[in-house]
Parts: sequence; structure tokens; C-alpha cells
Amino acid sequence: PINSKIIFRPHPIYKVNIKKYSTLNLLISKDQLSQDFSSADVVLVGLISSVAADAYAYGLPVIQILDGTLLNMSPLRSNKNVNFVSSKKELLNILKLNKSDSINNDKFFYLDKNLLKWRKIIDISVEQLRL
Repeated sequence: PINSKIIFRPHPIYKVNIKKYSTLNLLISKDQLSQDFSSADVVLVGLISSVAADAYAYGLPVIQILDGTLLNMSPLRSNKNVNFVSSKKELLNILKLNKSDSINNDKFFYLDKNLLKWRKIIDISVEQLRL
């Protein structure tokens, strides 16, 4: 939509000439990711981006762009709540559907304050080094 505000977060080494996109209401962000998420309705990411998992865990709808030549290596690839697109037409269709409902993704990451699984892996590895 014309009244949309687009927050763009390029990779730190990727330089963007914002003048090329003067027809878009584009803002290049240097804010914390959580700040951008708090004002976002949907997150659009490229094929290789860890931000997809962050946005999903935050509870935002995610649209991930596939390029059609590389395998889909996204950690979200089998998730029915994530939309994958490979053309402008597919992207526009998803945006028109306005799938901006947040999703409860509190079980996406396994967060254990005691790190029991990590400790087990480390203990096994240390034991193997001793042999």
C-alpha cells in the first residue's frame, strides 16, 4: 500500500543508495532489531537471513523470498505459519491477504536456563578427549 512505511535493514557491509528507491517510503534503520519489530506488521527477509527466525520467535508474520536457484535452507522452511515467495506476484498476493496476525512462537527456541543438553554434550566431548 502507498501509505506503508518500509523499515529496511541492509547487511552491515551492503551499501544501499536510498535515492534509487525514492518512490518508496523507505527508512534505513540502525535501531535495535527489537525496536524495529515492535513497530512492524510483517517481516520480509531474503533467503539467507537469521532475522527470519528472530522475527518468527518475536511473533511476527514472516515472508521469506526464495530465489529459485538455491535450496531453501531456512530454519523456518517446514513451518506452515511462514510464507515463502519466489516472484513479485506471489509477494503481492501474500501482502494483499494481509496475514498480519501475530503468532505464538514461544516454543521455537529451546531455552533452558540450566543448559542441561549443552552440558551433556560438553561432558561427552571432554570424556572423549580424555580417551
